Amino acid sequence: MDNSKQYLSYQSNEILHTKRKKTRRKQTLRRFGTRCLPSLATNTVKMVVATLQIGSTMNENISEDEEQDDDDDDDDEIYYIGQQVQAHIPDIVLNNLNDLIDQKGNILIPNEHMYNKTTLLFLDVSGFTSLTEQYSNDAHLGIDQLTHTLNLYFDKLVSQILIFNGDIYKFAGDAILALWTNELNGPEQALKCALYLQEKCGSYETDVGVVLRLKIALAYGPVRALFVGTDEFKHYILAGDCVKDVNICEQLCEPGDIIITKAVYEQVQSLKLNCQFILIKDDINEKDRHIAVKYSESIDNNHDLTKINDKMNTSNQEISNDNHLSDHDNISNNLSSSLITDLIHDEFYNKINSLMTSFLLHCVYQRIERQQSLDYLSELRRVTITFINLDISNEQYTNNNLCQNVQKVFIQIYELTKMMGGVLTKALLFDKGWSFLCVFGLPGYKQGDDTANALKCAYMIHSTMHKQCQFIDKCSIGVTTGLTYCGVVGHIARCEYTVIGRKVNMAARLMCNYLNIISCDQETYYNSHLNNRCFQILPDKILKGMHNVGNIWQYSDYFDDIQIQNNQIIEQDNNIINDIKHENYPLLGRKIELMIVVTQIMLLDEPLNSSNRRRDLAAIIFEG
Repeated sequence: MDNSKQYLSYQSNEILHTKRKKTRRKQTLRRFGTRCLPSLATNTVKMVVATLQIGSTMNENISEDEEQDDDDDDDDEIYYIGQQVQAHIPDIVLNNLNDLIDQKGNILIPNEHMYNKTTLLFLDVSGFTSLTEQYSNDAHLGIDQLTHTLNLYFDKLVSQILIFNGDIYKFAGDAILALWTNELNGPEQALKCALYLQEKCGSYETDVGVVLRLKIALAYGPVRALFVGTDEFKHYILAGDCVKDVNICEQLCEPGDIIITKAVYEQVQSLKLNCQFILIKDDINEKDRHIAVKYSESIDNNHDLTKINDKMNTSNQEISNDNHLSDHDNISNNLSSSLITDLIHDEFYNKINSLMTSFLLHCVYQRIERQQSLDYLSELRRVTITFINLDISNEQYTNNNLCQNVQKVFIQIYELTKMMGGVLTKALLFDKGWSFLCVFGLPGYKQGDDTANALKCAYMIHSTMHKQCQFIDKCSIGVTTGLTYCGVVGHIARCEYTVIGRKVNMAARLMCNYLNIISCDQETYYNSHLNNRCFQILPDKILKGMHNVGNIWQYSDYFDDIQIQNNQIIEQDNNIINDIKHENYPLLGRKIELMIVVTQIMLLDEPLNSSNRRRDLAAIIFEG
């Protein structure tokens, strides 16, 4: 990550008359309000400017006025789409585009990049579940108000992380995972950011009285950025000891806490910060001590940082022709004209755009492409959540082939989920194993039997993982159904489509507490309308932060076995019926009752106008 945080873009007024429709397409690579572009994209933009310089003298006779209006309309549309797409992609992806696509446009996935000294910040917001429930239960509160409240708070968090030179790696429900790849002062910037967030946003009261609290964890060490996926959908995953450490720190946190690892403390202990460090006694891991951070005085509001608005304005910094004449000279000396022509060809940029958009969910990119407001995606929606956790048996073997193994698992889960009408939205690699979040019932994927499909998909995944992935020891899946907030949260410079709510948290709790089986809540059991013999009630367990969860069920697709059993039962029943037909079994010890029945039957046989018929009988009912 570039410490200077330069922002590369086009200065439209400078080169307006030299841009053609084909070459203006490069604006989609500009990152709004964040760090510099990946080296490949940067060099490509420079080459485009240099090429425009060469071609400007050849195009002087072209009627610029006739083309300008059409070009501007197309360019504005492409520019808008490019800005929106990049806001949904972290810098760790943009900065590695040169690893994911070669100069011929070939996609290089799976792939990975190693960062030896990275600082991770895990920020967990407590209170979002109560907030969504408050809005869903109150008829006077609308989804627009909920979206506004969520994004108002997320906007504060994300903007501060960006100001402190951090990169929003992923939104995980009501949590944010950010990283600093700056080896020099990454831990210092991350800790300052954590202190500022706890001071200014650590206790935030919403308009409905729900108080949002922060838990922040910091870790420092090596991470591996994995890039996996299919032609349709790609994903980015962080792995390594640093990821595990930050997760352990988060488990130690209470609302209002900042917990750091020993590695972070060693990097910042000599700095003069407005905080004190306290060793944690009741530590999870006695070998790797963790330290609590308490700010001792208020953070100075006039800290020497650029405001986010200033950063936005900085994004208009130009790559002017004058500034890059030397770049053009270098390019001319090192690259042939044919290579430059290939690099600026439409096909190449189409592949870059296709690569970038493949990191977005289809429902999100569809809205962006149509230039529709992403607010329409925000809703309280009844969905089925499937949380999958894979416990790795041989971690050492898996780490040696980590990227290929994750790619194999990712593709299997993605394809099975897609086949059953669901969407694979998130993938995380923590100390508890590999976790995947799938959602059934999202916009554009809604079906009448989403709940049943989610359970059937879970069974297929559970069976496939054990059969085809020998390195997986346990596959635990939690499935829940209910109203969940689904929408885009974050900041204009960095946002993401996510799902937040009680049912998401509950699915994660089921996954962690009921190991190596498929567990589901009462609402999933009821709404699936599947055969009752596919379910077995599970013993009650304490689920962290969950109350009144109802019955928890285990699901297993016994359909084939049930069909065989049913056929055997039907065959036995038919044999019994046939035996009864051929035998006359007497009613033993029921002479009086038998006489009453015979008398009533005789009365039924009497005509309606008969004087012997004492009442009109339509039926004889036996009880007992």
